[in-house]
Amino acid sequence: MTGIDGVYSVVASGPAGGAAGVISISNGQITGNDTAGARYGGTASREPDSSVKLDVTMTTPPGVFHIWSGTTGETFQTRSIQLTVPGDAFDNGKAVDVPGYSMVVVFRQIPADFGVFAGEQGISTQIKILQAVERAWASHAEE
Repeated sequence: MTGIDGVYSVVASGPAGGAAGVISISNGQITGNDTAGARYGGTASREPDSSVKLDVTMTTPPGVFHIWSGTTGETFQTRSIQLTVPGDAFDNGKAVDVPGYSMVVVFRQIPADFGVFAGEQGISTQIKILQAVERAWASHAEE
C-alpha cells in the first residue's frame, strides 16, 4: 500500500464539456483549483485494499459552466461527493467514472512544482501566466 500525498493534474470529461485542474493531497487533505475558477477541498485516504476514498467539495463562482449539466450558476455553488476509486486511478492514471454526474475523471501525478496551481494563489497565478501568454501572442502577431 503506497501513500497518495502529492500533486495531481485532474482532467474531467462530462456530457457538456471538459475541465482541467490541479489538486494537492497532503496528509490526507485535498486542496485545488481548476481552469474555470472552481476550488476544491476535502479528504483522501488510501484504504487497506489500495483503493482511495475521496470526500471532495467543489465550490464554483457565479458564471462557471458545469461540465456535467451545461448550466451556469448566478451565485456561488458548492457540491460535495464521496466516492471510492480503484487504487490505480492514482497509481496509473486510470480513468474513473463518477456516479451521478456522467463524468470520467483522470488523475495523474505531476511534479510538486505545479502545486502552486492547487494552492490559495493558484487561480491568480494561472491568470498572470495567461496574461503573459496573451501579450506574447499579441507581440508575435505584430512581427
